[in-house]
Amino acid sequence: MLTRLHHIALFLSGLGLTACSSFSSVQSNHPSYSEKYADRIEDGSTHLISNYYTSWEQTLDGVFVFKQYYPSTGVMTDYETYLDRSRETAQGPSKRWYDDGTPWWEGQHFQGQAEGQWRYYYKSNGKLEKTGNYKSGKKEGSWETYNKEGKLASVYHFREGKEDGDFQVYHDNGKLFKEGEYQQGELLWRTTYDSTGQEIDLPEMEEQMPMYMDAACLELEGKERKRCADKQMLGVIYRSIRYPEFAVKRDIEGTVIVRFVIRKNGQVNDIEVLRGLCDPVREEAIRVTQLLNEWQPGQQNGEPVNVQFMLPIRFKLR
Repeated sequence: MLTRLHHIALFLSGLGLTACSSFSSVQSNHPSYSEKYADRIEDGSTHLISNYYTSWEQTLDGVFVFKQYYPSTGVMTDYETYLDRSRETAQGPSKRWYDDGTPWWEGQHFQGQAEGQWRYYYKSNGKLEKTGNYKSGKKEGSWETYNKEGKLASVYHFREGKEDGDFQVYHDNGKLFKEGEYQQGELLWRTTYDSTGQEIDLPEMEEQMPMYMDAACLELEGKERKRCADKQMLGVIYRSIRYPEFAVKRDIEGTVIVRFVIRKNGQVNDIEVLRGLCDPVREEAIRVTQLLNEWQPGQQNGEPVNVQFMLPIRFKLR
């Protein structure tokens, strides 16, 4: 069974790169897309406005619905409901699809925060990956994860966003792998078993996350070195990235999500764009990600391991 480090996806929240481009010189040459998605509104709703890749509509009860599409295929990638068109306060259903149309997540917002049951899906086959409840934007109650074959992989309990209560983790054959109990994020006890159900002594894994390698950071340690490495990595992307003219001319902006694997040798492989906005932006995100090939690999108990990494790159027009 793969350990947690193999599965972890590092998301640099707060460190995401913003690629900007001035578009005033070409904005006046845009064709009009104001009615592009007028024929895709829901029954009873009123179409308000479209652009090249998004649309707004308003339902009979006054809810504002924002939809986003992958332009070259017309596949819907976002469905969000809001109290107004400022997109500041989400209220009601929230759905997202990967660029190929495979479901990504679905749930509800209440006054801008996740609320009630949410479901998340694998990109590879669309099967359920995890599900559970939020209360005021924090995990609450039972959360279940499943492997790609649809078998239960783990059950954890949460209170106010922290692990709290008993938990179970399962081998791929359905046998119990780990069980234990947390109290407000602190582990109280844990027992592990092999794939036949026999209790075994398995020490807690010592894990070290992968880190971008840069000469300017080598003499630093701990959190300072991590902050330096993240800054240097984003600097490489910032200096290299180019906002595609295709996207500039069509006012396409938003956050691209790139997923890749940092191998045991520190090289980047298996680059995959989960959210690409449009073909030229997708291609540019892949190109600059391929430049990031100097990593200190992740480690587990002193041994290098492959680690999955997720990087957000925000494309912003100004």
